[in-house]
Amino acid sequence: GEEGLVEGVIASTLDVTAEVLIRTTAENQWKWLEFVLNAIPIPTILVQPGTGEVLMTNVAGQRQMNTYPQESSNFGQAEGYFTDLSGRRLALNDWPRFRAARGEELYRLQLVWNTPGGRTPIVVESRKIPNAYGHSSVIAIHYQDVTDLREAESTLREAVSELQRERDLRERFVTTLTHDLRNPLTAAKLTAELIAREHPESKSIGSMSKRICGNISRADRMVRDILDANRLKAGENLPLRIGNHCLNDIAQSCIDELVIVYGNRFRLDSAEKIRGRWCGSSLKRIFDNLCGNAAKYGTIGSPVAVSLALDGGAVEISVHNFGIPIPPEEQAGLFQPYYRTRSAAVGDQRGWGLGLALVRGLAEAHGGSVRLAFSDERGTQFIVRIPLITSVDK
Repeated sequence: GEEGLVEGVIASTLDVTAEVLIRTTAENQWKWLEFVLNAIPIPTILVQPGTGEVLMTNVAGQRQMNTYPQESSNFGQAEGYFTDLSGRRLALNDWPRFRAARGEELYRLQLVWNTPGGRTPIVVESRKIPNAYGHSSVIAIHYQDVTDLREAESTLREAVSELQRERDLRERFVTTLTHDLRNPLTAAKLTAELIAREHPESKSIGSMSKRICGNISRADRMVRDILDANRLKAGENLPLRIGNHCLNDIAQSCIDELVIVYGNRFRLDSAEKIRGRWCGSSLKRIFDNLCGNAAKYGTIGSPVAVSLALDGGAVEISVHNFGIPIPPEEQAGLFQPYYRTRSAAVGDQRGWGLGLALVRGLAEAHGGSVRLAFSDERGTQFIVRIPLITSVDK
């Protein structure tokens, strides 16, 4: 009152139930977030955008205090520093949490955490968690220890290197073996021919000699194919013996030999005689492989069309047959050594998958090329294109 004495008391109340519920809900949400983070086995910290202040570190991060940079004052500051993969030490301002706090999103950032106890390779990623449900935005940073992964990669690299060395050794062995095998094969063939000449009156000896020579020649071709395939894999060019040749005669000679094995299925089409300077034995191998494949893998009894044509400054050799188309997904590997299509691998025709690789190598040795023109309901056609060098009469 006017005299300074208490005359009465005014009391008022304010219902703060809603505010308390909101605060309790927010605290429970934060506790739930802590629970979720602690369930994550990867060391994770939450930092304040802008300042980089650490708001929370999960259990996985706390367990790695001696290895990872625990940057929260609640858990102490580890004595260590970051370096990049080249060993350059990072300034504090370039540490992951400060880079993320400035708005940079880190994705598989590779760093090394260095402490007196050793070096730990880590991968860092960050994600910004925006304002939501009454909470301010925070940044989550994950530190992944990749020590085991690095060790596994090192072990894998060593294993791959060892396999590479073994493969190189095996290929050198095969090359040496195939090269040396040709000498005894040649000697055996010459001996069989000599026996036949010394006994011209004996039909049985002549027949056996011819059979022996045929099988030795077949073995020699197989050895030569393996030797040349290894040369191609090593990036070497196949050797050529250039001379004057008629392409028509080479093709007809090849067809005459294949008729004995596959029957009269081959048709040679050429508008004119084509002469040039090439390696005759190499061209014969091209015909042998393409025509032999066409007969083996084409429809039984179906014709095999062989055509020769001049096209500008080159000659084109085309071999066409009917049969099961080569799937598009398998066509890219056709000219690789030792590659066989699935249908060829499961079929009754044996092979090593060297024929088309050798065709490509021999064509490229002449400065030419080979391609699969098509393989569909029209059949399958391969085309070899070789530069035409006019023959010189001697």
